[in-house]
Formats: sequence, C-alpha cells, structure tokens
Amino acid sequence: MLVDWLKYWRTTLYHTSVLSFDLANHPHDRLATHCMVVFLERRPDPPSRSQQLRMSEGKIMSRDEFATTLRELETSEEDVQEWLQDVRGDHTVHICVLFEDAARFLWFSLMDLTEYRNTDKETSKLLGENWASYLASKIERGDISQGSE
Repeated sequence: MLVDWLKYWRTTLYHTSVLSFDLANHPHDRLATHCMVVFLERRPDPPSRSQQLRMSEGKIMSRDEFATTLRELETSEEDVQEWLQDVRGDHTVHICVLFEDAARFLWFSLMDLTEYRNTDKETSKLLGENWASYLASKIERGDISQGSE
C-alpha cells in the first residue's frame, strides 16, 4: 500500500521537503544532520487510490532523534546503525515515510542550494513552520498538482 501511495505523492514530497528544512535560518549542514519525517495512517473509505493513506504528522528530526523513533518502532539495532551510517552530505534531502510497520527512505540531491539558503529569512521560517499542515492538506484533498510518477 505504501509503495502504491508513493507513486502518487513522491514528487509532491520532493517539492515540499526542501522548503521544510528552513535552510535560510539553519547551518549549512542541516540536510546532513536532519531528515523530514512523514507519518501516515490508513484512511477509512478513501475517495481515490492516491488518498488511501493520510498524513497524521510531519516533523523535521535530527538523525539521532529519528534513530530513537526507529528503535521505538522496534527496528533492529543493526538496521538502525546501518541507517545512521548512511549519511549522504549537506546537499542531499532525506525523507523518511512511516506507515504501520513499513518505512521508506527517499533521497535526492541538489547541486545548488543557494536559492533556498538566500530566501528571505522570515519567508523561509514560515515555510519551515507550516510545511506539515500544507502537505497534510494537499494529501487530504488529493491535490497532486506537482505531478505524479
């Protein structure tokens, strides 16, 4: 179910993720030290296949905080350590999508983050504070305006 859902929402997640990190107000290594985490739950009587799941929560978490979340989900310590060692640098966005006992990790790299780092600090802060409610609302409405794969 999660793989099917991601076919619809992957592009929207990518577009939202970069803004969620509030890069204008954080150190340059923020993408290396943090990840965007999206928690999903089943939606009763979904109106469409793209709306089978709904977003219950979204957070930007440090890698250590997310490792704790993985342990709370009873992920093996070997898998947690493997995840912790998979650091891809300060130009790679990491999105963690959690649904029931499944986790999917999406990564994509951006060569130039200047646009995001030089965004007006107040605008960047607002986008960083409101990304989760924005994304949850898009998913709830089935608004795949960014395109789907």
